[in-house]
Amino acid sequence: MRPVTQILFVLVLVVALVGPAAAQDVPNPTDVLAVKPDVPAGERSVGWHPLLKASATFSFSHNQDVVGTPDGISWILGGIINGGVDYVGKGGHFWLNTLKWDLSFSKTPLLDEMVKSLDNFEFESTYIYQIPKMTWWGPYGNVKVKTAILPGYLLFTDPTSVATLGSDGALMGEISQPKGRLNLTDAFAPTTLRESLGLWADPVRTVPFTLQTRLGLGAWEVFTRGGFNPADDVLTTDVFEVKQMQDSVQLGGEVRVVMKGVYKEFISYQAKAEFMYPFYSSFTPTNNDGTDMAGIELMNTEFEFLLGFKLASWVSLDYTMKAYRLPLLSPEWQIQNGLLLTLTANIVGK
Repeated sequence: MRPVTQILFVLVLVVALVGPAAAQDVPNPTDVLAVKPDVPAGERSVGWHPLLKASATFSFSHNQDVVGTPDGISWILGGIINGGVDYVGKGGHFWLNTLKWDLSFSKTPLLDEMVKSLDNFEFESTYIYQIPKMTWWGPYGNVKVKTAILPGYLLFTDPTSVATLGSDGALMGEISQPKGRLNLTDAFAPTTLRESLGLWADPVRTVPFTLQTRLGLGAWEVFTRGGFNPADDVLTTDVFEVKQMQDSVQLGGEVRVVMKGVYKEFISYQAKAEFMYPFYSSFTPTNNDGTDMAGIELMNTEFEFLLGFKLASWVSLDYTMKAYRLPLLSPEWQIQNGLLLTLTANIVGK
């Protein structure tokens, strides 16, 4: 068997052996895919359960005559919307819907305008079914949309020559970009649509540690709307390159693992890893050196980590990290880190 096939086989075998024994520790646990540790689904009544939370983040600093730091004011202002509507049915049927939008802007003395530093919108809808008397596993169906609501751009502090490349790497044109903004993508671009079917399993369910797994087949579609992605070649110091992204379709196998828990009620954590190995791609991506990607290089990989400290019922200090690599969009790893003091208000639900 190929290495990817072997990994999938081992995961299924571990879940099959460990799951029934671990599932005996917690009766009627039904929170299998939704990341909502504060409201166990097993305690929910039959019917609809809405949730809507709004959060605000703010950071401010001022420097004057500080060695190595420009004088002036720097600040970051952002907001987070978390929402969802879950339906708990009879006989082990669940329909989970979640929505999240992170948006923030920053301002520093080096730039004349506010800069969009984060714009991440996600909507996910999941149907799950618990097999009677074996409530630790069952089938699932999932649809997920990821996009950026606002247009994307780069800011240059000095006049720069910018070369636009086609998706095949051929030169489309070159412009002299004055100091200021270079538009790269339109609103709602790029947009990723994902659909998957398969099996879920919760082999471990405790308060300090919960392990959730998912194994299935998926289809990923990316709609770029003709947008561009930075692809600067460090060897060409006199020009900055941007490369046009290409719409794509992929079919393949998916594996998702989530570990999460709560310690002493005020410390929470979550780590998630997701892999998608394509059996079919609408085109073959290339590395930065122009060679075609093959084998494990085509793997779509995403990692997320969150560590939260609940300072009060309405305020928390959170560290988040995201690292992902989507070869059909960019051969590079994309990494985001954030440390946020978050003020939260529950608008609907708990």
